[in-house]
Amino acid sequence: MDQRPHSSFTLTSSHPSSLSNSTSQPPPATVKSLLRPTIPQYASYPPGYYRIIVAGNPSSDQPPMNTSFGENYDVLLDGHSHSIYSDGRMSSETLLKWHIANGYNAVIVSDHNTINGGLAALEVAESEEYAGKITVIPAMELTTCRLHMNLIGINETIDFAIKKWPTDDELRQTIARAHELGGLAIINHIPWSNTTEYGYELPRMQNHPSRELLVDMGIDGFEIANGGTLDTISLKFIQDNNLILITGTDVHYPDSSAFSWTILNTNGNRTIDNIMAQLKARRTSFLFDPTGTQPLAYPPENPVYYKTAPPTLLGQYFQMFWIDQTGMYSFSPTGGFCHEEYITIRWKLIGYFIAWVLVGFLLFEAARLVIVGCCWGPFMRRRRYLRKKKRLEEEEEGLVVTGTGLEGERSSSVDAGRQELEGQQQRV
Repeated sequence: MDQRPHSSFTLTSSHPSSLSNSTSQPPPATVKSLLRPTIPQYASYPPGYYRIIVAGNPSSDQPPMNTSFGENYDVLLDGHSHSIYSDGRMSSETLLKWHIANGYNAVIVSDHNTINGGLAALEVAESEEYAGKITVIPAMELTTCRLHMNLIGINETIDFAIKKWPTDDELRQTIARAHELGGLAIINHIPWSNTTEYGYELPRMQNHPSRELLVDMGIDGFEIANGGTLDTISLKFIQDNNLILITGTDVHYPDSSAFSWTILNTNGNRTIDNIMAQLKARRTSFLFDPTGTQPLAYPPENPVYYKTAPPTLLGQYFQMFWIDQTGMYSFSPTGGFCHEEYITIRWKLIGYFIAWVLVGFLLFEAARLVIVGCCWGPFMRRRRYLRKKKRLEEEEEGLVVTGTGLEGERSSSVDAGRQELEGQQQRV
């Protein structure tokens, strides 16, 4: 049996009473010296980058969840993250800024089915600007319709199982290749994978291998915290089988919060090799905050949004008339989804929409009749009356001035007009 130090913990160790001694102690000086200077200020973000500033130090008020781990650690690691090299929304540099702002000094960049995002982030981390601030470990998240698995500490894309439905043998081959490259295979977010997919009575990851089968395949550990979800079943399984414990944010968007930090102790030498050595030795614990970090600043709104919002929102409005059900995206080279795609026309909703359009039309016509009958009609009659009156006055003035022999004829015309005007005045 493997006699390496155990990385898991009993669930009772997280009870406040069992942690009362450790919570009263200040965080180690090594953690303070590593984290405090690296938290960027608002002004340090150049235009175009997301300005996310998180107050405080995650190690200042959170003890390790494993009481046997001790208080000494100098690495706060995120074991799962994404960049624009897959479906993330942050560039490699912005991703590092996000992690520094959220208290991390090490990160595993694991884009879906490619190592390129991890290698790009490693290049940024090794630049002069970020030297000593954060350590990047390249990885890829093998993403299929059966499982999501991080292959950590490798330098190539392992493509044996990059397909919708890899076989058990292809998964074994992938894990073996990761080990040949000196890497690790970690199974991600089992609770999320087993959640029922909306619109289907099926899990997101269909035919997900059991934990026991995954151990038989050669996996090294499990992600026991993904975002704000703590997987207590995998925690117990890790403890029983002496596997690697790791946590991950699974961050995709810059407005995400951080909930957990994998902690390790490299004795002040926070290199990729030393972090990997501690992971392989199972010497890990973690901090967990179910409330998550909170940003103190937000990016300004993009003015281009207002130019495109009206047609975009109108199109989104009419999308309510049908449901294009696709299920989970497969991320396979051939594209497609993990569940059967179908389109449902929402006829009842369309019927109610037509009914409301008719109601709106009738209300409009009723309002128009009220406005024309009570307001617009009298206004127009009054206007015609005043114009007629003005014209008659001008004609009377003309009779007095000219004094021609046509006075009788024009006088009778004026009298007729005056009678008509009096009739209009009565109607007004």
